[in-house]
Amino acid sequence: MNSIHKPIYSLREISQWTINKSVSLPNIQRGFVWKPSQIENLWDSILRGYPLGAFVFSVNGDKALELLDGQQRSTAICLGFGNETFRHSIKSFSVFIDLIEPDYDDERKFIVRVITRSHPWGYSKNDNSKTLSVEAIRNAMNKNYGDSDPLVSDLDDFFPADAKFPLPLPIFITAAINNRDTSELISDILNWKHFEKVKSNWNSINNLDDTQVLQYVVTNLTRIYVIVKKSLGNQKVPALYLDLNDQTNNNITHSNEEIADEIETMFVRLNAGGTPLTGEELNYSILKAHISPSTQEKIEEACKLLFKPSRFITIAYRLYQHEDKVKGRGDALTMRIKPKQFQRNIIGEKNAKEFEDFLVQIIGQKKYNRESLIDYLKSVLAYSNKQTYALPYLLYNKLSDVAPELIFLLLYRIKNKGDIFISGDKIHRKALGMLCLMLWTGRGINNKDHSKLLQNIWSLAESESQIDFWSSKTMERGRIDDNLLKTQPLDGEEGIRKIKSYKITEDFNIIKKYNNTPYEHFIWKALFNKDLLLYSQRSFLENFFKTAQYQLDDTNLPFDWDHISALNLIKRKQYIPEALKNCYQMIGNFRAWPYALNRMDSDNTPARKLRPLDKGYHSEKEILHEKHKWISFIERHQTVINHIDQLDDKLLEWSFCEKEWNKCEIDNIKLDWRKIVKLIMSRNLNILEHWYAEHFIEELIPSDNLSIETMLNKQRWRTLSKDNYKPVNDIFNMEDDVNWLSSSIAIGTNKINFYLYFTRSNNPFNLLKEKEIKFGIYDGKNTVIKLAKGAQNYLNKEHIWVENNFTLLSNSIKSYQILGLEIKEWLQKLSFPNDIESELLQFLHSCFSSKIKS
Repeated sequence: MNSIHKPIYSLREISQWTINKSVSLPNIQRGFVWKPSQIENLWDSILRGYPLGAFVFSVNGDKALELLDGQQRSTAICLGFGNETFRHSIKSFSVFIDLIEPDYDDERKFIVRVITRSHPWGYSKNDNSKTLSVEAIRNAMNKNYGDSDPLVSDLDDFFPADAKFPLPLPIFITAAINNRDTSELISDILNWKHFEKVKSNWNSINNLDDTQVLQYVVTNLTRIYVIVKKSLGNQKVPALYLDLNDQTNNNITHSNEEIADEIETMFVRLNAGGTPLTGEELNYSILKAHISPSTQEKIEEACKLLFKPSRFITIAYRLYQHEDKVKGRGDALTMRIKPKQFQRNIIGEKNAKEFEDFLVQIIGQKKYNRESLIDYLKSVLAYSNKQTYALPYLLYNKLSDVAPELIFLLLYRIKNKGDIFISGDKIHRKALGMLCLMLWTGRGINNKDHSKLLQNIWSLAESESQIDFWSSKTMERGRIDDNLLKTQPLDGEEGIRKIKSYKITEDFNIIKKYNNTPYEHFIWKALFNKDLLLYSQRSFLENFFKTAQYQLDDTNLPFDWDHISALNLIKRKQYIPEALKNCYQMIGNFRAWPYALNRMDSDNTPARKLRPLDKGYHSEKEILHEKHKWISFIERHQTVINHIDQLDDKLLEWSFCEKEWNKCEIDNIKLDWRKIVKLIMSRNLNILEHWYAEHFIEELIPSDNLSIETMLNKQRWRTLSKDNYKPVNDIFNMEDDVNWLSSSIAIGTNKINFYLYFTRSNNPFNLLKEKEIKFGIYDGKNTVIKLAKGAQNYLNKEHIWVENNFTLLSNSIKSYQILGLEIKEWLQKLSFPNDIESELLQFLHSCFSSKIKS
């Protein structure tokens, strides 16, 4: 073993790895994924002297050691030291230690606290895996952090709120490293910018004089300092080294590709016991061992603010399989790719190189409206000042996160079918409406993902023009097997606007009114789907937040879901009417509200939230104080408001509320409940109406009037049953759940029967299933049907009949015409004698409705 390969490492040496670049991560490694609670628990273990598991390194000549196992632990150690980490996580985390000992029933010996960029006030002390409540966050913001904005201020401006006396752990560690005495450490702590605030918070409970407080601080600070110095001196972590050249064959010189394969296999096996990787993460890790670092960098850059690189690889791989040159696509419509399958298909220099070239192409080639495929995808989806009807960041990001099938579908249409959208055009709006409908209702009732929906509509994705695909035709096929929920229209007998006419009684429950109706599942989406709120508030949210502010480690919501009519008005209250309880959690009573605004209005009534400077609610002194706070807010957020005179109107606009809301002053919720219920239901409807109008949702709702009889000349056909056509029943064993239609033609003295049959279903759209329609000919005496040898496979020797399966693509005239032509072409392939074929085709032509004859 090389002398630099130490058998053990101290905590300080581990914290220096990224500084002196003595240890690196292999390309295959993912980023830092530990939760704050895991960092806290690791440091509690370190300070208690618990042993840490060994680090595992790969050795490759004179190059820096590569860390195969232990990245998460080493990063957590670096954070405690306040040092930079492998993935530059130091700007996103700060580590503290509570000066006060834990309660007697707490299993921890040291209360280590972590704050993050997404939760700068920290997490719950009693359960460090949970975030703070909205009320606790609001109180912490008002009490501890002054005017600091959690979205833009440095993390140094914050400290954990749910801690008794939190102090930065790196101050203790730095003092121990430099062997400073306790008095110097005390001086550093007293000079920490938040010391006076933390001391004041603690002493507000304990009521000690300054001398007593200082004595208490010194005693506990000294106790912790001794433990920290002991840990730095005594805590050692073992190391294991794997020489991958030796692992394969000591007598052979191995290529970089072979070594990369070994690292890949080792990484996957070592990480099986840690924080588990998803299948996609494993696939991306596998791929990184086979592509160049420059390609990896391009992938990471292209995916920013759109989707995770691992998700991009899944979608890109399916696109790659749908290239004409790639055969054996198999299950290329599912976005679930097993790592073994991916590894088998991608390993091999040729396959990996071809896929890498494909990735570089879709990332780099500006073939789509002068943009790369990925950049154009974002342009199609994303809200902008020129595309105000498009989707806010959180919505299009959710598409890639929970519905990769839909992103794949859109990319396929753009890349393979040439779908280029004109900004503002109706087709573009309808395409976005379809994607939203599919996202929210395209998993049916019990499906885990959107793969069944994708299978339903794929035949249209491959064949239809842009104008026909992004239309109700595709939504019809989505309804097969109820994989797409039935969408409720706004108007008409079944329209959702009927909500306005319902009488609001004390036991009113809109959900119960829709039980056992075709819309019972859709109405849940319409009334409780917060994505619709994001869409209605998109202009405010997109202008208030920078997109990067959504890229937080353990949350993607830099705001709170705020009750407009405050929750505390009904929480733990008796005798609240059921009607109010039933609607209080609907989106009509929520708004997406930045923390900087949420701290301003507390749990006030709607009127006070929306008219915060009204003189009727405050004394003159209070008005001046509130006005000062709002002026300060306005100065920091000029992108959404310029002057305090705009405040009332802006608050209504940002909240997507009608003016009636800022008049809603509730003196007694038990008496004024009807007013709140009506406001909530009305706003819910406004949110829906706005989305329906922007994306032409009404035009995307397919008609339920779908029947094969639409294509037939009714004078030529009759419905068969077991009773009225016994010969057919004897031969075909007619079943009760099948529709049979028959027509007949006399050729000479013989009678030839045409027949159609398909499954009877409560869902009319099941008629559109693949190969659902059977068309055939029956000749009971075997005197007319004389098939050529090439058509014998269609002939049942026991009974003289011929049939084939056909697919109706949609309920459009064009689809019926295509079906008729396919039946005609099939008959011609049977090679009847010319005179019989001619009569059969003429008769078949007469059997179809005149409106579909081409």
